Amino acid sequence: SSLVDTLNERFGTTFTDADQLFFEQVGMDLEADEEIQAQARENDFDNFTFGFDRKFLAAVIDRTDANDEIFKRILDDKGLREAVQAHFARIVYDRLRDAS
Repeated sequence: SSLVDTLNERFGTTFTDADQLFFEQVGMDLEADEEIQAQARENDFDNFTFGFDRKFLAAVIDRTDANDEIFKRILDDKGLREAVQAHFARIVYDRLRDAS
């Protein structure tokens, strides 16, 4: 099951599948971090978590900032907004039509 399911059950949150994507983005950012990669190669799990713990919150903040930048660009750049909107209009339409 997903992290979202676990968090919702354990903490009474109401995270959705869309929220799961945020958590996955954080995970991908952490996996791409060269320092974390080296720590994973060179340490057992317990020692790995010492370095990971300090990087985790930074990754959450960085991902939030990156998503905020995307949000601002979509709001501020009409051409970009229209391109993203057209892309998702087609995807949503096709998925909903295929589902029915």
